[in-house]
Amino acid sequence: MKISITQDLDLRLWQQEDAETYFNLIDKNREYLKKWFSWLDSVKSVEDIKKYIKESTESFENKTSIDFGIFYKNQSIGSVSANRIDKFHKKADVGYWLDEEHTGKGIMTSSVKVFTDYLFEELDVNRIEIRVIPENIKSWAIPERLGFTYEGTLRQDKFLNGKFFDNKIYSLLRSDKG
Repeated sequence: MKISITQDLDLRLWQQEDAETYFNLIDKNREYLKKWFSWLDSVKSVEDIKKYIKESTESFENKTSIDFGIFYKNQSIGSVSANRIDKFHKKADVGYWLDEEHTGKGIMTSSVKVFTDYLFEELDVNRIEIRVIPENIKSWAIPERLGFTYEGTLRQDKFLNGKFFDNKIYSLLRSDKG
């Protein structure tokens, strides 16, 4: 499955043949990402990624979660995902990360925009949520740029690197799209 954003930018499902490059991308960005994500501790080898891709493929088939790789000029540079899709309540939680070298170029904003459109149109969700640690200014700028509504801050909602962090919560409803 592939979704084109521009001539050079695509979203596509991770494949087993991507495992080594996906792992190398994570490993290259490990120091940059570790202040925001706890899942990095579980990614220690290419085998871990192969297992993740297998599970991710099954979750996509069941429509319980989706993880698309972000590919710029056919090179993997990040990920945008619906970590939980609640079919009964028709909602999804979206997360994302990008290779540090590719930040600040509008790539993630474009990727999240196309991904949320996909969730509304193809998976019939009604509500999309994004939760972001307030200190991660670049990350919470994305839902603000895309017209998400800031709903509030969940106090000490995330435990990361031995410390509790708040989470800003943003939502976008199908009816917000006009």
